[in-house]
Amino acid sequence: MGIIDNIEKKAKQTVLKTAFDLIDKNPEKNIDKFIDLIKKNMKDEEQLQKFEEFETIFMETDSMKLYVEDILKNSHKNCMKKIIYNFIGNQIWFGSSKREKLGDKIGRKLPFTLMITPSMRCNLRCQGCETANYSKKDDLPYEDMEKIIKEARDLGIYYIVILGGESFFNDYLMDLYNKYSDMMFMPLTNGTLFNDKVVDRIANMGNVFPVISLDGDESYVDSIRGRGVFQSIMYSMQLLKKKGIPFGVYTTTKSNNMKKVVEDSFVDLLIRKGARAIMYSPIALKGDNLEAFNKSVLSPGERLTLGERSKDIRCSKKILTIDLFNDLDNFDKLKEENYFYHINSKGMVVTCSSPKKLLGNVKEKSLVEILEK
Repeated sequence: MGIIDNIEKKAKQTVLKTAFDLIDKNPEKNIDKFIDLIKKNMKDEEQLQKFEEFETIFMETDSMKLYVEDILKNSHKNCMKKIIYNFIGNQIWFGSSKREKLGDKIGRKLPFTLMITPSMRCNLRCQGCETANYSKKDDLPYEDMEKIIKEARDLGIYYIVILGGESFFNDYLMDLYNKYSDMMFMPLTNGTLFNDKVVDRIANMGNVFPVISLDGDESYVDSIRGRGVFQSIMYSMQLLKKKGIPFGVYTTTKSNNMKKVVEDSFVDLLIRKGARAIMYSPIALKGDNLEAFNKSVLSPGERLTLGERSKDIRCSKKILTIDLFNDLDNFDKLKEENYFYHINSKGMVVTCSSPKKLLGNVKEKSLVEILEK
């Protein structure tokens, strides 16, 4: 890091400390002061515009204001600190300018985030899933994962999404989350491997935002994932809420569960359990089973209903909804702009654009070498 960059980062950290102290002291009273402080110190016009868009979304309705205040008031202090320092500070504020400079240097726009699949293995055997076919030999070892994370941070990427398989299946990931404490990690999980020890460790670190996969009520979930899985997820949510750890829910939305996952009873349950966001996501085409895919994918009418309900929920309840069906144009735009890349369990770096492009393998080259045109 150059001298100028180092001075710039320290100045921003001073602002972030003031911002955190405002929230820590009195979140309800000081939220407007917090927002004004961040905006005042954002010199980049594009960053400021994006932050103001964020402000509009979260402060436009009474429910969203209450939602934000509830997060600030009831989240674990370590989690709030890392959201402000790691995500707002390092990833968005400091990291964006670093990514832009390095991107200009290597001739390619650097991604906002990396999605990494360390392992395809899982502790569950859900219907239609092929995780049982994978072995430990298919995993990315600790050394490769650390190499990826370190090189990502050097590029200005401080936010990593962890996919699977099951993201809590590899114990070494928690060690990496702890070691790279200035970064944010978002593991997508089936929600069955949480216990007091795991939750305590997440709270102490503060830089892990779990997203739990949940596609319906108890009868629906247990029929696909196995008896008792739904209650195991409910218990995990209870542990996370008790510790003040923000978490979200990822819902693979199909024609046979769409109505259930937008019902008030389902959404209100998630709110009571402490969920901060629901992401409604399309199903992915698995293999060549096009007939099964066509039977499951939402019809145009169902997509319209989902979009309306998602907006209603966001405007009336204390939870954020993200609808990748009706935001698909924006989602596709992000993919085409290489907003994120995927690194699979074999170390291959693949674009998320259509058609996908294989850029290289992290076991053979550095991320800079792979991304460089």
